[in-house]
Amino acid sequence: MKYTVLQNTVTMLALVITIFGCTKEEELLPDLLDPGAGECGSEGARLQADVQGSAFCASAQLIAMGGSGSLMVTGIDALGTTLILQFDSLAIGQQVIGETENSLLYMHLGSSYVPTGEAGVLEITALDTVSRNIKAHFTATLMNEGNGSTRTVDGSLEVGWTPE
Repeated sequence: MKYTVLQNTVTMLALVITIFGCTKEEELLPDLLDPGAGECGSEGARLQADVQGSAFCASAQLIAMGGSGSLMVTGIDALGTTLILQFDSLAIGQQVIGETENSLLYMHLGSSYVPTGEAGVLEITALDTVSRNIKAHFTATLMNEGNGSTRTVDGSLEVGWTPE
């Protein structure tokens, strides 16, 4: 009896090793931690950026809510890094990203980076307020007010938003 149980266990273990040993690594677990491994998001649901040379992709969560001519887009990647962009005015063209208008917040490993002064530019390239869709590009230099370190953020988004 003991021999049969041991033999069945060894046979099952060999079968499992054979199945997973012949499967390509990328088929077992998609590379969620490297947004450069493929397309970030999908059409109409995308927030991506280059932050100080590192790729950011809102692959875990992307929320866009707007109303009364403003919009807030929040994106979170698989590691919890967060990028939040506040649009104070919805109009095609360039606008300033700063402390008091069109703010951008980047949070990584417990550190927050915010604009100081007129830190960057937000350009809305496509806007449909009826179907609530927007495409934009943004670039800014953000600062951690605690230690003075900075991060340069250069990104784009393509989202549909829900009304508040």
